[in-house]
Amino acid sequence: MNIKVLSIRQPWAWLIVNGYKTIENRTWRVNDRGPILIHAGKSFDYDALWFMSENRETLAAGRAVLERFGITGDNEPRITKGRELLGALVGFAWLTRTDSGVSDNPWAEKGLYHWHMENGRELAVPEPMAGRLGLFQYHWNPTADFRAWRDECAEKFGGVK
Repeated sequence: MNIKVLSIRQPWAWLIVNGYKTIENRTWRVNDRGPILIHAGKSFDYDALWFMSENRETLAAGRAVLERFGITGDNEPRITKGRELLGALVGFAWLTRTDSGVSDNPWAEKGLYHWHMENGRELAVPEPMAGRLGLFQYHWNPTADFRAWRDECAEKFGGVK
Protein backbone atom coordinates (compact mmCIF):
# COMPACT_ATOMS: atom_id res chain seq x y z
CA MET A 1 0.00 0.00 0.00
CA ASN A 2 1.09 3.59 -0.56
CA ILE A 3 1.16 5.66 2.60
CA LYS A 4 2.49 9.06 3.61
CA VAL A 5 5.61 9.30 5.73
CA LEU A 6 6.94 12.15 7.85
CA SER A 7 10.60 12.26 8.92
CA ILE A 8 11.14 13.61 12.42
CA ARG A 9 14.31 13.77 14.50
CA GLN A 10 14.62 11.64 17.59
CA PRO A 11 13.47 11.78 20.34
CA TRP A 12 10.43 13.59 18.88
CA ALA A 13 9.54 10.63 16.63
CA TRP A 14 9.68 8.19 19.56
CA LEU A 15 7.55 10.53 21.68
CA ILE A 16 4.83 10.65 18.99
CA VAL A 17 4.63 6.91 18.38
CA ASN A 18 4.51 6.27 22.12
CA GLY A 19 1.69 8.73 22.75
CA TYR A 20 3.60 11.36 24.73
CA LYS A 21 3.75 14.06 22.06
CA THR A 22 0.41 14.79 20.40
CA ILE A 23 1.43 17.75 18.25
CA GLU A 24 4.14 17.94 15.61
CA ASN A 25 5.08 21.51 14.67
CA ARG A 26 5.69 22.39 11.03
CA THR A 27 5.99 25.55 8.96
CA TRP A 28 3.39 24.29 6.49
CA ARG A 29 -0.21 23.17 6.68
CA VAL A 30 -1.60 19.94 5.23
CA ASN A 31 -5.14 18.90 4.45
CA ASP A 32 -4.33 15.21 4.84
CA ARG A 33 -6.02 13.19 7.53
CA GLY A 34 -5.49 9.60 8.51
CA PRO A 35 -2.54 7.28 9.04
CA ILE A 36 1.01 8.53 8.67
CA LEU A 37 4.16 6.50 9.07
CA ILE A 38 6.71 8.12 11.34
CA HIS A 39 10.33 7.97 10.20
CA ALA A 40 13.11 8.89 12.61
CA GLY A 41 16.04 10.77 11.17
CA LYS A 42 19.63 9.73 11.79
CA SER A 43 20.34 12.47 14.31
CA PHE A 44 19.20 13.00 17.88
CA ASP A 45 17.97 16.41 19.07
CA TYR A 46 19.57 16.73 22.50
CA ASP A 47 17.96 20.16 22.98
CA ALA A 48 14.66 18.27 23.31
CA LEU A 49 15.84 17.10 26.73
CA TRP A 50 16.15 20.70 27.95
CA PHE A 51 12.73 21.54 26.55
CA MET A 52 11.08 18.64 28.37
CA SER A 53 12.89 19.33 31.64
CA GLU A 54 11.57 22.90 31.80
CA ASN A 55 7.87 22.08 31.64
CA ARG A 56 5.98 20.13 34.29
CA GLU A 57 3.62 18.71 31.64
CA THR A 58 6.47 17.24 29.58
CA LEU A 59 8.69 16.05 32.44
CA ALA A 60 7.41 12.43 32.37
CA ALA A 61 8.07 12.30 28.63
CA GLY A 62 11.62 13.52 29.23
CA ARG A 63 12.21 10.84 31.84
CA ALA A 64 10.90 8.19 29.44
CA VAL A 65 13.32 9.41 26.75
CA LEU A 66 16.27 9.29 29.17
CA GLU A 67 15.38 5.68 30.01
CA ARG A 68 14.60 4.47 26.47
CA PHE A 69 17.72 5.95 24.90
CA GLY A 70 20.02 5.45 27.88
CA ILE A 71 21.10 9.09 27.88
CA THR A 72 24.36 9.68 29.74
CA GLY A 73 26.48 12.77 30.31
CA ASP A 74 25.39 16.18 31.52
CA ASN A 75 27.37 18.68 29.47
CA GLU A 76 27.66 16.47 26.40
CA PRO A 77 24.78 13.97 26.50
CA ARG A 78 24.83 10.91 24.27
CA ILE A 79 22.57 7.95 23.66
CA THR A 80 23.76 4.52 24.76
CA LYS A 81 20.85 2.43 23.48
CA GLY A 82 18.09 2.62 20.90
CA ARG A 83 20.38 3.29 17.92
CA GLU A 84 18.09 1.07 15.83
CA LEU A 85 15.52 3.87 16.23
CA LEU A 86 17.66 6.25 14.15
CA GLY A 87 17.32 6.30 10.36
CA ALA A 88 14.28 4.02 10.39
CA LEU A 89 10.51 3.78 10.26
CA VAL A 90 9.63 3.62 13.94
CA GLY A 91 5.83 3.66 13.99
CA PHE A 92 2.68 5.40 12.92
CA ALA A 93 0.11 7.91 14.12
CA TRP A 94 -3.27 9.22 13.00
CA LEU A 95 -3.24 12.83 11.78
CA THR A 96 -6.58 14.23 12.93
CA ARG A 97 -6.20 17.90 12.01
CA THR A 98 -3.84 20.79 11.38
CA ASP A 99 -4.29 24.20 12.96
CA SER A 100 -2.32 27.25 14.01
CA GLY A 101 -2.65 29.90 16.62
CA VAL A 102 -2.45 29.91 20.37
CA SER A 103 -2.67 26.56 22.11
CA ASP A 104 -2.30 25.50 25.72
CA ASN A 105 -0.83 22.16 24.58
CA PRO A 106 2.78 22.09 25.86
CA TRP A 107 3.99 20.60 22.56
CA ALA A 108 2.53 23.39 20.39
CA GLU A 109 5.02 26.04 19.28
CA LYS A 110 3.73 29.55 18.72
CA GLY A 111 3.74 30.71 15.11
CA LEU A 112 3.80 27.23 13.57
CA TYR A 113 1.19 24.82 12.26
CA HIS A 114 0.20 22.15 14.75
CA TRP A 115 -0.27 18.68 13.28
CA HIS A 116 -2.42 16.79 15.77
CA MET A 117 -1.12 13.22 16.01
CA GLU A 118 -3.33 10.72 17.83
CA ASN A 119 -3.02 7.05 18.79
CA GLY A 120 0.69 6.75 18.10
CA ARG A 121 1.97 3.21 17.89
CA GLU A 122 5.56 1.98 17.76
CA LEU A 123 6.58 -0.72 15.29
CA ALA A 124 7.72 -3.91 17.00
CA VAL A 125 10.79 -3.90 14.76
CA PRO A 126 12.03 -0.61 13.26
CA GLU A 127 12.55 -0.69 9.48
CA PRO A 128 15.79 1.01 8.37
CA MET A 129 15.28 3.49 5.55
CA ALA A 130 16.43 6.88 4.35
CA GLY A 131 14.16 9.79 5.13
CA ARG A 132 13.18 12.76 2.99
CA LEU A 133 12.07 16.30 3.52
CA GLY A 134 8.37 17.04 3.62
CA LEU A 135 5.53 14.58 3.67
CA PHE A 136 6.33 11.85 1.15
CA GLN A 137 4.72 8.73 -0.30
CA TYR A 138 6.15 5.33 0.45
CA HIS A 139 5.13 1.84 -0.69
CA TRP A 140 4.85 -0.23 2.48
CA ASN A 141 3.67 -3.73 3.30
CA PRO A 142 1.58 -3.09 6.43
CA THR A 143 1.72 -5.38 9.42
CA ALA A 144 -1.41 -7.03 10.83
CA ASP A 145 -1.01 -4.74 13.86
CA PHE A 146 -1.11 -1.69 11.59
CA ARG A 147 -4.22 -2.88 9.74
CA ALA A 148 -6.11 -3.49 13.01
CA TRP A 149 -4.95 -0.11 14.34
CA ARG A 150 -6.01 1.65 11.11
CA ASP A 151 -9.51 0.15 11.30
CA GLU A 152 -9.82 1.14 14.96
CA CYS A 153 -8.70 4.73 14.22
CA ALA A 154 -10.95 5.07 11.17
CA GLU A 155 -13.91 4.19 13.36
CA LYS A 156 -12.79 6.52 16.15
CA PHE A 157 -11.68 9.54 14.09
CA GLY A 158 -13.67 9.13 10.89
CA GLY A 159 -12.64 8.29 7.36
CA VAL A 160 -9.42 9.21 5.63
CA LYS A 161 -9.31 12.42 3.62
